[in-house]
Amino acid sequence: MNVSVLSILFMLLGAAAVAAIIGFIVIALIQVAREPRLPPVLRVC
Repeated sequence: MNVSVLSILFMLLGAAAVAAIIGFIVIALIQVAREPRLPPVLRVC
């Protein structure tokens, strides 16, 4: 039972990490598309 619980937890953590990375990339692309004139430093903020 412990092995299955740990595997499920690792799968959930991996899925959350992938979702966070994808969401961050999408938000960054949307911000760059909305404000193409800003310098890269302001885009990060």
